Amino acid sequence: TKLQWEWDLERISRETNVSDNVATLISAKVDRYHPIAKNVLTMAACLGFQFDIRLLSAVTLHNHRSSVEHRRMLIWDFMKIAERESLVVCLDQTQVRFVHDKVQQALLSLVNDEDRAVVNMHLGR
Repeated sequence: TKLQWEWDLERISRETNVSDNVATLISAKVDRYHPIAKNVLTMAACLGFQFDIRLLSAVTLHNHRSSVEHRRMLIWDFMKIAERESLVVCLDQTQVRFVHDKVQQALLSLVNDEDRAVVNMHLGR
């Protein structure tokens, strides 16, 4: 007799709602962040699954009264915190990606239309 696992994928899909669970978990994690860090992370989600720290700096902290390099370092620090929280993976000093597309989608759901418009405006420049 051969022993093996049997999965009822339809039943698993019916009885679990992973999307809502992920969104709730991500929202709870991000709500603990400083408002600036929360904004940076949600704006990163607007940029895509993988994003560049330099571009993120340009669209999020453009009103911040510090040097471009200081803003990038600040965002890098935020990304390292998000990496410890298992939200992102820092690929190198400029490239970051979300650990899963559901994380990005959950963060996108926290962005209001006005903030998306601001990101789109900055991306268009």
